[in-house]
Amino acid sequence: LIILHDYPYLNNKMEFVFNETASDVMKAKDLCVINATGNSLGSIANLMSTTEYSGYPIVKSLESMQLIGYVSRSNLDTVLRSRTTEMTDATQCFFTNDRPFPRNAPYLDFNSWLDQSPIQIVETTPLNRVIDTFRALRLRYVLVVRNGALVGITTKRDILRRIHTFRGAHKFASRTKRS
Repeated sequence: LIILHDYPYLNNKMEFVFNETASDVMKAKDLCVINATGNSLGSIANLMSTTEYSGYPIVKSLESMQLIGYVSRSNLDTVLRSRTTEMTDATQCFFTNDRPFPRNAPYLDFNSWLDQSPIQIVETTPLNRVIDTFRALRLRYVLVVRNGALVGITTKRDILRRIHTFRGAHKFASRTKRS
C-alpha cells in the first residue's frame, strides 16, 4: 500500500553502505528561500501561489545565505489568512524581531511561526548517517549547511531516490557477475 500510493517510507530493516555524503543527494540548484528582510504581503502571497513546497528556509540575506530558520507552508498560510482589512499587498512582513516594527502602519510578524532551530547537517555528513537521522527522528527534510550558510536541502524522497538507484545498480551488478 505504501509503494502503491508512493508514500516516502524508509524501511528500518534495510541496511545500505554508501560512500557518499549529504552533498551528493541534496538539492542545491534553484533553492527556494525567503529573505528575512524586505518582504511584503504581496511577495509572500506570490511565492505561495507560484510554488508548491511544504516549507521554506529563511536566510539573513541572499548573498550570505546564513540560515535563520524554517517556516512551513501551513504556517505561512495561517498568518496570511489572519490579515486585516487595512493590510495591502505592500504591507511589510517580518521574520525576525531584530528591527523595530513600524508604529503607524500595519505589518505581519512571522517570527513566532518560525522554526528557529531546524534540523541541519553539514554537507560532508556521510549518507549512512543522514539515513539513520531520517529514520530515528522521522524527518521529512534536513537543511544542509556549510559554516552556517545554507547550501541545500535533502528530503526523504531524495534519500529514497538514491536508495532505489543504488538497489537498481546493485541488482544489475550482481546479475552481470553471474553471467
